Amino acid sequence: MSQLHDTIESVDNEAVLLVGHGSRREKSNEQVRELAAMLEDRLEIPVDAAFLELAEPAIGDAIEGLAGAVESITVVQLSLFAASHVKNDVPLAVQRARSATEATINNGRHLGIHPAIVDLLDDRAAAVEADLGVDRENDEVAVVVCGRGSSDPDANADLHKLSRLLHEGREFSTVGASFIGITEPTLDDSLSTLAKQRPDAVVVVPYIPGDAALPGPRSASTAHHRRRAPEPTR
Repeated sequence: MSQLHDTIESVDNEAVLLVGHGSRREKSNEQVRELAAMLEDRLEIPVDAAFLELAEPAIGDAIEGLAGAVESITVVQLSLFAASHVKNDVPLAVQRARSATEATINNGRHLGIHPAIVDLLDDRAAAVEADLGVDRENDEVAVVVCGRGSSDPDANADLHKLSRLLHEGREFSTVGASFIGITEPTLDDSLSTLAKQRPDAVVVVPYIPGDAALPGPRSASTAHHRRRAPEPTR
């Protein structure tokens, strides 16, 4: 990407900066950089990646690198929901960068709840249904959308809203939200509850940035449980 900054002048004289959280897992960081490269090919303008923590470059350093080549930079946050990073950390970093450069810096929204994301989750669930040989129109298929969990109630509420939108107009028997930690219900609790209802299949759709894995044996991108209700007590 950096070579393009030296050789290409954008017609619109603008650039895009994708901001990821940053991870100790370098594979997750590399996914953000790969996304930036793909977007650069599509838009045909400079696109770079930056991180809030745990990886480089930082937001300010990335903006400084772009500001010398363009007049306008749009910051796109790759956060799924509006937790503290979106509300506080990114705006503060952008504000500091504005005071250090003459380039116009536009701070875009986080990914949030969007129809395209709901459709993507639907596609992921459909792929698991195909693998299992079940059909939501003829079988009882329950879905659990699993997020990381946050201390910010707005972010947790958005996952519940996203799950509700996934259920609307689709033939799933139920769609619910669960979390890896920090808040409830946990994924294990959700699966235990659904097992008692004895659906034909349970599909877990992780909604976690990067390649973060679910804990325990469900570390694949999706998992299912078939009629695993406990034996009735006597």
